[in-house]
Amino acid sequence: MVYGISKIKQKLLLRTSSPLLIKLGGILLILLFLKLFMIGTGFFAAKHLKGDAATINFAGSERMRSFKIGLLLESWLYHIEYSIREKADTTLNAARDEIIIFEKILYGLRDGNSELGIPGVTKKDALQQLNRVIGYWESKMKPLLEDVMIAPRIETSRLFLYQYKIEVHNFVNEVDRFVLLHEQYSTWKVKVFNFFQYIFLILTVGVTVLAILLIMRFIKKPLKEIQSAILRVTSGDFKVRVKPLAEDEIGSIATGFNYMVEKLEGLYKCLEDKVTKKEMRLAAMEERVLIANELHDSIAQSLAFLKIQGQLLNQSFAAGNISQANIDLASISRGIEECNRDVRELLTHFRTRIDPDGLEKTIEKYLVRFNEETGINITFNVSPDIPAIPAEAEIHVLRIIQEALSNVRKYAVASAVKVYISKNGCFEVEVTDNGKGFDVSLPKNRGFSHMGIDIMRERAHRLNGELIIESQTGAGTRVLLRIPDGEEMCEENNGPAD
Repeated sequence: MVYGISKIKQKLLLRTSSPLLIKLGGILLILLFLKLFMIGTGFFAAKHLKGDAATINFAGSERMRSFKIGLLLESWLYHIEYSIREKADTTLNAARDEIIIFEKILYGLRDGNSELGIPGVTKKDALQQLNRVIGYWESKMKPLLEDVMIAPRIETSRLFLYQYKIEVHNFVNEVDRFVLLHEQYSTWKVKVFNFFQYIFLILTVGVTVLAILLIMRFIKKPLKEIQSAILRVTSGDFKVRVKPLAEDEIGSIATGFNYMVEKLEGLYKCLEDKVTKKEMRLAAMEERVLIANELHDSIAQSLAFLKIQGQLLNQSFAAGNISQANIDLASISRGIEECNRDVRELLTHFRTRIDPDGLEKTIEKYLVRFNEETGINITFNVSPDIPAIPAEAEIHVLRIIQEALSNVRKYAVASAVKVYISKNGCFEVEVTDNGKGFDVSLPKNRGFSHMGIDIMRERAHRLNGELIIESQTGAGTRVLLRIPDGEEMCEENNGPAD
């Protein structure tokens, strides 16, 4: 069964809805979201654990600071008793500063303090215990300290300080209970974070396995079939067809491959029919050689490229590199698109016949179609009284023009082309473009394919003429065909036609 495609499918060949890429892209997005979620929870946990550590550290410092305040006030009383006034004032100010810092941290633990980096307590039982610590401070500890500092007699201050030292142990015990509750809460958060990390890890492995299975089922197997078919086509078997397994990118590639091979088969059949109808069998065989070279220059090289890309795609699958596999798949699609375009162009070339109105009218029609297909601006000029050439020579002239324009489309990156037919002691055809040009000393460099140049030179030789190619990198390309007019020889003319 031949899997041909309609004209509508030809137009939609490379306009698939990309279900396969959507599936693979969806899996990659899921993996991305999982990774981002893992990273996000890591940052979230790190931030909270850092806040917990700060809370615990500051709460621990409150225990030491409560003892330090008592020692500073004791030192203050000592200096007052021995009338060391300057040191007494310094020590009292230090004690007051410590009380200010103590309260700033204490209330910061409850309400949060961005300046100190304290997030504030949110756990209910820890917050309740913290409120007990604050209540203890406000009801007992702070009033005792104030009594120490405002008592009228040193003996009274010492009595209040003694009571403070007794109460400070109970106060520190309350702080310890708060620290313990908060440490338990922080440990619980670490366990929850670790649990979610394991869950994300399992999901990541599962999604990765799903992606591999999808690739094996929907990509690797059908691509192996296409690769095998390409090998058969390159060996000359144009009967091979690939059955599209799904309406996705791989199915589009299979359909495009079948369309290309079907057209190639028809083209070869058409060539065979043409050869059997021509007189002088030798001339027909020579024409077939030229056409075969044109086919090889465009189609066979494209198929070889697709074969290489198929091997690269298999390597990407073997390495589990989904991203590179998508890139290779896109390259295969572009290669098939280019091959289809080459097939259509060759079909146009081979079907073009000399118009009953003459060579000039045929070239004019072809240039109009070339402009519509490429968007390249065309200037066509024919000098009056150009010499006539034999009918069998006209087809060679047309093919040379077509090949030159084909190279302009493929390689020149030009925006304008000029085609001139003039009389300069001979029949002259000049094709110039404003493209990027190439180094004529390196035929395989960026400009024309080596085979294309050889084909044009061979046609010029059969016309007893010459083909001159002038080009410089960045300065465009000029192709000049010169055919002697009867016994006259072509005059030397290396400049562009006006």
